[in-house]
Amino acid sequence: METMIRHSVLPAGNLRILLADSHSVPSPSTSRSACTTLQIDSARSTVQIESALSRALTAAALEIYLGRKPSSEELSGEIRIPGEKPCFPAHPDFYYNISHSGGIAVCGLSDHPIGIDIQKVTKNTKQILRITKRFFSAEEQESLQALLDTNEPAAMCRLFCRYWTARESYIKLIGRGLAEPFANFRPDLDAGVIHALRSHCTDSTGPLSEDTFYLTECPAPEGFCLTVCSTVPLPTCTPDEIFDHS
Repeated sequence: METMIRHSVLPAGNLRILLADSHSVPSPSTSRSACTTLQIDSARSTVQIESALSRALTAAALEIYLGRKPSSEELSGEIRIPGEKPCFPAHPDFYYNISHSGGIAVCGLSDHPIGIDIQKVTKNTKQILRITKRFFSAEEQESLQALLDTNEPAAMCRLFCRYWTARESYIKLIGRGLAEPFANFRPDLDAGVIHALRSHCTDSTGPLSEDTFYLTECPAPEGFCLTVCSTVPLPTCTPDEIFDHS
């Protein structure tokens, strides 16, 4: 499977989303002269394909940041430690983050630290109720249950996915992953923020201060939710689908 990567310029101060869809069909107008090609074994599992697309997106994002094609040595400089945020120590101002789900991979770039998450919307309402009972606040559980009680399961599933991508984007922003207890923060989708509780003393019973992080819910392919969390407000963006498959 040949993948074509279209290059673009990162506008100063803006959020850019690079999206790779393993299900997409190439446009007849796609110009190969403006593309770099990548060979991906279509016989691989979905997880392996998503991983390959994620690595390619990272390379494309680094090229945008540098304004030139990165060397193999620069690409190998990425540090990926389980449970921590990937980074390029040689380029500390290269703010990016990767996510993939359901055969789609995304990479977010900004001039401020970000976390990004894309998820395919599940249709399993029983699974949603189990997860929300364990991880979500009482207010979130009530909002989801209300939609189910009014016979709106599709709306419930989508709201759950919005809550989930908001939470995932935050824990990816701070680099702690699931090691960060969900009770330590809560998403406010209407306000577009994450309220995070931070303890500034060693005594766990001591006072807590609240920090605010910002959510940007981005347009996503049908059946998916895509959210970016950042330390500063970011402008709304449209994902740039830079991969076509032929």
